[in-house]
Amino acid sequence: MRRLFLFLIALPVFMPLAGCGGGNGSSTPPPPVTPQPSVTMSFTPGTVAAGQPATLTWSSSKVTSCAASGSWSDAQLTSGALTFVDVAPGNYSFTLTCTGNYGSAATTASVTVTSATSQVTAPLPGPPAACASNCYYVDAVNGSDQNNGRTPSTAFQTLQMAANTVGPGATVTVMSGTYTAADGGWLTLSTSGTPSAWIRFIAGAGQHPIVQTSSSSWAWYGIQITGSYIVIDGFEVAGHNQSITAAQVGNGDPNSGLFNQACVGLNGGSGAIPHDIVVRNSILHDCGQSGFGVSVGDAITVAYNTVYNNSWWTWYDSSGISLWHLVDVPGSTVTNGYKNFIVGNVAYNNYNNVPSWALNPPGVTDGNAIIIDDNRHTGASSGANDPQNVPYTGRTYIANNIVYSNGGRGIIAGTSAHVDIANNTTYNNMLTDSPYIVVGEINAPNSYDVNVVNNIADNLNGKQVDETDGGTYLNNLWDGSNVPMLGANGLSQDPGFTNAAAGNFTPAAGSPALGSGTAALAPIIDIAGQARPATAIDRGAIQVSQ
Repeated sequence: MRRLFLFLIALPVFMPLAGCGGGNGSSTPPPPVTPQPSVTMSFTPGTVAAGQPATLTWSSSKVTSCAASGSWSDAQLTSGALTFVDVAPGNYSFTLTCTGNYGSAATTASVTVTSATSQVTAPLPGPPAACASNCYYVDAVNGSDQNNGRTPSTAFQTLQMAANTVGPGATVTVMSGTYTAADGGWLTLSTSGTPSAWIRFIAGAGQHPIVQTSSSSWAWYGIQITGSYIVIDGFEVAGHNQSITAAQVGNGDPNSGLFNQACVGLNGGSGAIPHDIVVRNSILHDCGQSGFGVSVGDAITVAYNTVYNNSWWTWYDSSGISLWHLVDVPGSTVTNGYKNFIVGNVAYNNYNNVPSWALNPPGVTDGNAIIIDDNRHTGASSGANDPQNVPYTGRTYIANNIVYSNGGRGIIAGTSAHVDIANNTTYNNMLTDSPYIVVGEINAPNSYDVNVVNNIADNLNGKQVDETDGGTYLNNLWDGSNVPMLGANGLSQDPGFTNAAAGNFTPAAGSPALGSGTAALAPIIDIAGQARPATAIDRGAIQVSQ
């Protein structure tokens, strides 16, 4: 058998060296390039009048977290935008320091606020516009859900049938009558409009539809909004506070919907986040929890409503009008620099009567007329859409409201930022005997970038009217036995109401409120739609001077 032997002989192989420049040494690869973190930030415009918005935008690369300092604070996203407003002339510097695996980078942007002033265009009062196209009708008395809902004579009978039928651009006109949800539930508005085709639910001309909440233990709302681009205009929503007793609550289930109903509410902690919601010209009363309550939402308008007798029996610390944990939804509407408007409302007799189970010792903490609550997101998350320590960047305008005789504070921006509180009238709030409610006809504890301008705050019960906190206070009129802080151009005098005991908060002749306000952040109209001339701004919600 032949065997094949392979002999491998190592021979020298000569290969030419390329790119050595004629040298005889060996090449060394260059060291790897280390990515460099970067941050950019700017204001547009860079100079504004007092009360005029400026937009701060920022972006970064090769970083994982950012922290703000200077004229703002908190952890911030690695890119974003916010609207800044101030009423005190000066230069405001915003610094952002971002950090990642490759190190840190920082930058500063500044904006100048001049002594010129700028008023605000806010939502106007008035009845809803009648339907012009894509119309539906609901009539509790003469309608039928077997109808097509397209004419007054073929109206639906229930609001839920209309809500389940309509699409973007529809207007649902509702006739007088009492509307209740089937099976002890509540009305749910889940279909969304679009930015150019909102869905409107409006009271017909001269009509007064009433939504009566259920007395069921699992009915947590009168109206729940889970969609977006929705208007509710001209409804009454009535709860059961008058028929509930303290003994019934004390012996009952703290998770009962009956005790914790919101007249109108939305909760975006999980699922889609409701945004671009308008509730106006409505009467919201006697609900165990909030008259109007937001738990995770964006771009909210609450305008020209009457909100009273709410929050009496809840175990969960609510108020007449409450916006808690607002979040930034991409594409939500910004109008004149603002995402949220709380304008022209009257709120009274909203109380917490049940001590909070979360406190030691237990006590009442809320029952405020109006609260912007923790939009800095320092508290616990309520769901996937509610990240902790990711502050909200949208701006909120609270103006032309009259709030009185509430158990909690009048108007509070608590642990929040980017809020303007202008030309409101608050009278004799903080009526609850609680160690947790001792200050705040108007205040902004644990907050920053909050302007408090042209307000009247009058307290008769000896509680502390205001405090030195995170707000910029300008041209306010304070009255009470405990007024520790006036702010710039602040006055401590009797506001001279026409007849406050009868609910007439118009400044009478000789009132120090007349003509002594500033145009900075003042709404262009008052609560009744009366023009506010820039040269004769009155303090408070009602304009007299012309």
